[in-house]
Amino acid sequence: MSPAPEGPYSQEPQLLKFRIRLSRSLDRAEMTPGDLAREIGKSRQVVWQWMSGARIPNAVSIVRIARVLGVPADWLLGEPPACCAERVVSLARKMADETDGPSGEQDEETRTT
Repeated sequence: MSPAPEGPYSQEPQLLKFRIRLSRSLDRAEMTPGDLAREIGKSRQVVWQWMSGARIPNAVSIVRIARVLGVPADWLLGEPPACCAERVVSLARKMADETDGPSGEQDEETRTT
C-alpha cells in the first residue's frame, strides 16, 4: 500500500496514532482501504482521507472500523492497550453489578431456567 499524502490533521499526535494504527490494522487483517470502505459503507476516497489526515472519522465510523478490524475503538484512537483492557474489565464488572440484585442474586429477568 502506498503512503497517503499528508493532510491538515496529519501531524496531530493522537490522530497520527490513529492513522498508524488504522494502517497496521488493515495490514494485519489483510484488507485494503477499499475493502474497509465497503465493509463500513463509506467510499474508498473517504478512507484514504482518514489515512492521510485530510479528514477525521466521526464516532460512528470509528466504532464500525474497530468492529470490522477486530480492535478496540479506544486503542484505534491512541489509547495504550493496557488502558483499553482496564476499561473492558471495569465495564464488565459494572454490567455484572447491574444484573445482580442487592443480595448478589440475579434479577428475575436475568435468571435462566
